Amino acid sequence: MKSIYLILALVVLFATTSCTQSQPIDKNYGKAVMERFGSGAAEIAVYDLEQNRYDDVHTDATLMSIWVTEDFLIDKQVKDEGISKGKSTTTLKNIQRRLFTTGLYDYSMMHTTFTPIDRAAHPHTLKMTLSSQDWCGHSFSQVNMDGRQYKSKLLSYFESEGDTETKFPLAVMEDEIYNLIRMDVGLIPQGKMEVIPSAVYVRLTHIPHKPYSATVNVTNYRGSDFEGGSLKVVSINYPDFQRQLEIVFDEADANTIVGWTDTYPSIFDRQPRTTKATLRTVKKLDYWNKHSAADVALRQEFGLK
Repeated sequence: MKSIYLILALVVLFATTSCTQSQPIDKNYGKAVMERFGSGAAEIAVYDLEQNRYDDVHTDATLMSIWVTEDFLIDKQVKDEGISKGKSTTTLKNIQRRLFTTGLYDYSMMHTTFTPIDRAAHPHTLKMTLSSQDWCGHSFSQVNMDGRQYKSKLLSYFESEGDTETKFPLAVMEDEIYNLIRMDVGLIPQGKMEVIPSAVYVRLTHIPHKPYSATVNVTNYRGSDFEGGSLKVVSINYPDFQRQLEIVFDEADANTIVGWTDTYPSIFDRQPRTTKATLRTVKKLDYWNKHSAADVALRQEFGLK
């Protein structure tokens, strides 16, 4: 009997030391999320981007990030358009699109993450998709929650990757952490844990899409890359990849993400370089209603080409 209690004590100790919450969660965070992102307008943020790729950091780059709520069918894992009678939940959807050049040719990468706002009922992101296009070809990947695991599908022009399907255990998605920051930073677990790297990093480095060992921390920001009086940072360290990601947000401004740095060795020459996104402008807009020729002028407000 004593051995059973000892095992239970060790399990509890491991759970509390390896993964903890960053701070108490605001019970009304769901209401605040709906007021900010579900009030008939999306939040559109444009970042100046410096992208680590090949043997250089490419500065002629832009990243656009869009946050908006969306009703999402749990079983089909598509937008609830009222066609079927399936059960749905409200998600915070984040779209990130990055455009960058690599010498002569360019890249276009877009990924979307659907994270349920009701984390008590749905503690994991339901779906993530990514499409990537460059002059070599294009690829598409999708990760869906499938019971107690994730199911991943990759359609790629590379022979070594081909068209593949894999499954792996549920874990925190790096891509969903951006959503959790905007919902309530207290939702972000801290400590040593398994984390699924961002879809963009997976694509650019061609590693298997699955969880890897990482350490996550939320602290006050002490760096010099970003300015502000109430800045905090989510740091994610992947020892297997010598990779350090720091997502910096303004606690005094609805946790607006002011930028991030992502440092890791290039897969081409193994030299560490840093991808950096710096917030240029952010506005709330019902962009889905701005599709006429006259609305092109709005792109100037965001500094888009």
